[in-house]
Amino acid sequence: MGTKYPGNQTNYSIRVKPEARAKLATVAKRKGIKPRTLARQIIEAWAAQEQIESENAA
Repeated sequence: MGTKYPGNQTNYSIRVKPEARAKLATVAKRKGIKPRTLARQIIEAWAAQEQIESENAA
């Protein structure tokens, strides 16, 4: 799951609520990836969902 622009390697911060942090780490560990990677995948999936919903609404 890459970004829209392949050359864009910006280190932006992802803010996670403290109570969600442990859950994110647990799931990431189970998948064998870094929590940051999992968080990015969740954000990208959410953004794609938002895009679909906005297209359906139009």
